[in-house]
Amino acid sequence: MSGKGDSDQPELVVFIDEAHLIFNEASKVLLEQIETIIKLIRSKGIGIYFITQNPMDVPCGVLAQLRLKIQHALRAFTEQDRKSIKQTADNYPLLRLLQYQ
Repeated sequence: MSGKGDSDQPELVVFIDEAHLIFNEASKVLLEQIETIIKLIRSKGIGIYFITQNPMDVPCGVLAQLRLKIQHALRAFTEQDRKSIKQTADNYPLLRLLQYQ
């Protein structure tokens, strides 16, 4: 595959479930390598999704490299859960939030 940049429809999609297992004990060097890998594979027309129950499980640097973020059925059982959901909602672009109100 040649460099394609972000395409509307990827040619391949990779789903990584239980993403927190990758990031919980990852070193700074590993996180930087993951960010670089995501940049490279996105440029080849590959989509990548990290699946987790808590949006804060995926580090900000990695989130910044993902083109599409899907939040589904966020639930808050603890004060920390509520803080995580609020922080996630605060980081959505304002125009997208207005569409759903």
